[in-house]
Amino acid sequence: MRLDNDFRLAEDIDAFVHFGQVLTRRMRMYIADYLIKKIGIRTYWKPSEELLDSYQVHLSAQLDFLFENEQVLAELLSNQLLARRILSEVLFFFRNVAKKTQKQHPWQVEQATLEGWTARPISNLLKQWPFLLRDMLATGEVNEPQIAYHRTKLKELEKSFDITAFDLVINDLLAIWDASLQTRILRWQLSQIEDDYQQLKENIENKTLEIIRVKSTLGQITDFLNPDWNLNSALIRDEDFNVLEQFNTYLKDHSSIQHLADMLGSLREAEMETVEEYYERQLTTYSLVRNPNYKSEITGITLGDSLPHVLPQDLSLLGESETEWKFLKKFADHQLLQWQYDDSLRIKGTEEVLESRTLTRKKKKGPFIVCVDTSGSMEGIPEKIAKVLCFAIIRMAASHQRPAYLINFSTGIKTIDLYNVSNELGALVEFLKMSFRGGTDISLALDEALRQLETHQYKNADVLVISDFIMYRISEDIMQRVARQQLHYGTAFHSLIISNEANERVVERFDHVWLYNPDDKNIIQRIYKSTQQFGH
Repeated sequence: MRLDNDFRLAEDIDAFVHFGQVLTRRMRMYIADYLIKKIGIRTYWKPSEELLDSYQVHLSAQLDFLFENEQVLAELLSNQLLARRILSEVLFFFRNVAKKTQKQHPWQVEQATLEGWTARPISNLLKQWPFLLRDMLATGEVNEPQIAYHRTKLKELEKSFDITAFDLVINDLLAIWDASLQTRILRWQLSQIEDDYQQLKENIENKTLEIIRVKSTLGQITDFLNPDWNLNSALIRDEDFNVLEQFNTYLKDHSSIQHLADMLGSLREAEMETVEEYYERQLTTYSLVRNPNYKSEITGITLGDSLPHVLPQDLSLLGESETEWKFLKKFADHQLLQWQYDDSLRIKGTEEVLESRTLTRKKKKGPFIVCVDTSGSMEGIPEKIAKVLCFAIIRMAASHQRPAYLINFSTGIKTIDLYNVSNELGALVEFLKMSFRGGTDISLALDEALRQLETHQYKNADVLVISDFIMYRISEDIMQRVARQQLHYGTAFHSLIISNEANERVVERFDHVWLYNPDDKNIIQRIYKSTQQFGH
């Protein structure tokens, strides 16, 4: 799942870099790289070149605005899934910045001048570099102290004819100018949609702080964020959060309920599974780059028209007027004998490769299906205990990344799929606020539980029924299906009795039976083995 999320994020980044409508492709790559590092995202996406200091300094002033809240930044640095979702939202915003402004920026002439200098051959720049410095200073955004080192270095290299070093200094100068210009354009474009940019910042802060707040009661829920979750998705209302806080406080005062939830979570023995793990490995690579200005050693003889490299036997043709025409013809036909030099530079580099390996590890424990009796006989203390236990189980399941499916039943059923907890918080709160009424029909709830056990998401689930078990019977067809699940798939069916009047004929069909005594807040466990109970 994490690998799928990573590839999905890499696709979002590529879409922004290659198809964004803001600035240049290089600048978009730098923006993505800066944001990834800012909020600490681990991803297989790698920029094609390192973020230069000249760009980093300018970008930080514009992009850090989004993450000025230290509490928000700390949460994103520790919460990979949330950080990835928010990065996708931010890149989508920046992808369309230029379209939203609908006006040309004020530096069109300067941009054309810079592009002209970038396109000039290095041979021309050997003599024209003073004019490059003149044009940079004319912008008013670059000052003499910033380029003093480059001026001195270019004077030295102009005399030494070190083309490779000269090219590096020129490229650094152009990067300084480009970083300044592109950031001015970005700052101007953002100023044109200042309200939208401010709203993006507020959305990031509000949603992150909202998740921090909910985590304080439900634990880590963001691992179950809906794949369609975005900054416009409503998570929870203030009045609903107050309900969660009330149950969280009640749970702290009734530690035995939390203890039961923890015991339910640890019942199933850990199984082993074989998984394929992906990881990055860095390889050292070597490549040959041809540079016509680089001459290392003679490797042979070739044909051409390079006069400095012509062999003596052909040069001798110029010594006699009768043979001079032969030399000129061979020169025009590129057929002069000349020395061949090795002009290849061996460049050392690194390459990140994605590899996989097979590992055997403990399998994560399965999800929970919780059936809660909401009939009238549960009204009062049993109702409150049932709700608090559901709350505790959901907290436990979320903290261990175990999906939960809630079925509340009386004469009918209602279900809440808490795999995407953040998407169903409203429904969960409504369950916690509801009043228990009506008769009891557990068969409908178990039928729905058995149906979920046949799905991919809940096939390894444990089933818990919370009830006073004041009921006549369970459909025999349902119990036969329960028996098949217990026998063939090892599914555990738990029951929690909140009553002194439970129907023993119904209760004995469960693997584990728990009794809760509200008066002394103790839990008593009795275990029934399905192999002994079924078949009688």
